Amino acid sequence: MSNDYMIDTFDGTIEYGEYSQTYWYGLYNINNPIWKWIQQRIINETPHQDKFNICIAGGILEDWLSWDADIFIFGDYQPKEIREVLDSIVRIGFEEHFYLDVTWQNKFWPIHKCSEWVKNEVFITCELSDYFSKDGVVSDSSHYKKMDGLYRKAKILPFKKHWDNLTKGYSYHEPIFLKK
Repeated sequence: MSNDYMIDTFDGTIEYGEYSQTYWYGLYNINNPIWKWIQQRIINETPHQDKFNICIAGGILEDWLSWDADIFIFGDYQPKEIREVLDSIVRIGFEEHFYLDVTWQNKFWPIHKCSEWVKNEVFITCELSDYFSKDGVVSDSSHYKKMDGLYRKAKILPFKKHWDNLTKGYSYHEPIFLKK
């Protein structure tokens, strides 16, 4: 049977910034109708798409259950507009009960081209908030710096999990850029 219509659920509470929601979906791929609806909302409702590229990556594209979608925003550093884009996408995720882990990132990382990976490459990211909790357990946010109304941090890629999967022979899927 295809995983296209399969879901799992988490009956817990996630809080991120000013958003809070209980009951979340876990999806197996981007062919799931719930994801297709979320993706269409992102395309239709996200402002400033003339200034930024929106990229989907991570577990939602891979061969396993995913409890979130990693979404990256690329474009010039324009804090007001970045904040509006981040807020729009986060809001959609909370309304649809599927966590959208969205960040602005200063450059693209080719997760699908391991031959181009640079060990310990530094990326600058900005997020909407530095507050995240799952069922009351608050994540450490000491590595964030508030700047221009956003929360900035350095991210070093590839993560250990990427190297581990590479040594097991796993090839990551190519990220998808959304177009209006």
